[in-house]
Amino acid sequence: MGNIVTLTGPSGAGKTTLAGALFNFYLCLYPNAFRLLISQTTRPPRTEGSRKDLPGEYNCISKAEFERILAEDKFLWHIFVHGNWYGTMRQSVDEAMRAAYVSIAVLTIEAVETLWQYTGGKITPIFIQRPEPLIEESLRGKESPEFIAKRMVECRGWFQRAKNSVVPFRYIQNDGTVPELVHNFFEQYQK
Repeated sequence: MGNIVTLTGPSGAGKTTLAGALFNFYLCLYPNAFRLLISQTTRPPRTEGSRKDLPGEYNCISKAEFERILAEDKFLWHIFVHGNWYGTMRQSVDEAMRAAYVSIAVLTIEAVETLWQYTGGKITPIFIQRPEPLIEESLRGKESPEFIAKRMVECRGWFQRAKNSVVPFRYIQNDGTVPELVHNFFEQYQK
């Protein structure tokens, strides 16, 4: 039976960085042991820079295609955020739960709660904590000052929402280095 590991946290916490590091680690050592749980989005693919999409992270589709899938009730969860739709289809989750590999999903708290209920708690939910100055630093130079200010306001509510969630998140700290982040992940994942 497959296992789904969710990575959650505010923008700049290190979710995609951690997923990328795990993907590269598993890809090198165990090519068939790890996959990303693919989600659909209406935003264009990020193909450059440090915010680049991971291979297999998103299927970028048109708004019309997203709305068709939504009307057919194929999404387990969906959300409209930052001007774009995001969602994961039930079929993708079902396949991941039957697979012989570990699936990694970068999700919001609400999506993790839905996934937790859908799978009967058969996921490993990880919440990445990062000091606010480091989050702000990670966004600086990549985003506008207005975007950063908005994200910083949003990130202050993430920890409280995770703490009050029905999902028993495993918390890891990201103080800035990828090797330490990966180490902290494995400490929680292996519990």
